[in-house]
Amino acid sequence: MRIVTFSARAEFPDRLTAHIKALVSAPTAQATEGSTPDDAIEHLKHILDFEIQTFQSDLTRVLLEERPALSLRRSETTQDASDTELEGDELDPLLEAFETARGRTLSVLNDLTDDQWARTGRFDDCEMSVLGLVHSLCAHDFESLAMIHLSLARCGDL
Repeated sequence: MRIVTFSARAEFPDRLTAHIKALVSAPTAQATEGSTPDDAIEHLKHILDFEIQTFQSDLTRVLLEERPALSLRRSETTQDASDTELEGDELDPLLEAFETARGRTLSVLNDLTDDQWARTGRFDDCEMSVLGLVHSLCAHDFESLAMIHLSLARCGDL
């Protein structure tokens, strides 16, 4: 199970890059209300913020504290993007920042012991292991791609 989950997290930066670049280059994106190239930047900022401010933070807390409360902030909007110090609105530096952050995440996950994978935190009234936390964050990755697909759908046929 860990291999499947780890692979999904590892493959996400390439998928994200392809989808974000498709959204930025959508020929009708600027003309379609609610679907602009800026959407790609906002999606990317949200994903980067979630990686650093939520996942890495929750993972660190589970590994260092006894049963901490997890934030697992979920949002269907990109309002969280302001939480991370993101400089500028250029696509490539943001993609690089995300790849770097995801690389740090994968490095930590790759080095976990069985005991560390079994450590738990609390989310609402539920105990969640590190593996459960990673599954939850994989779900966030897929939700993010779904949001980008919805933006692409508003751009019309590409």
